[in-house]
Amino acid sequence: MNKEHQKADKKTQLLGSLLLFTQYFYEKRTGRPFELSEPRGQESHYITICRELTKTVRNSEFNRLIINCPPRYGKTELLIHYVAWSLASNPSSNFLDISFNFPDELSRSFIYWSISSMIKLDVSIRILEE
Repeated sequence: MNKEHQKADKKTQLLGSLLLFTQYFYEKRTGRPFELSEPRGQESHYITICRELTKTVRNSEFNRLIINCPPRYGKTELLIHYVAWSLASNPSSNFLDISFNFPDELSRSFIYWSISSMIKLDVSIRILEE
């Protein structure tokens, strides 16, 4: 298989799975692997969240989702990659990020951080297309 086919296959895989996209670009951004939790007797919460987030992109009837998890469970990382993945899949996507009782200063810094991360991901996505 030549390089062009390999890149096309990689792009198809990444755009076909939010979880693969997150794992790939998290490692590109941070230099560390995105490790999934492996709870006994149930699937990882990352898989559950990715499945529900994917429904919002693939099903136009399903356009709202509330994710309730304790702090430090990877919601922010998944959502940063979700927005980038969604925009790569459908550039006309729209997003509204709402947090209950979140101080203005933190909210602004979170938004700035998210946008900064997405721009870095966009550059990485473009590298895939070359």
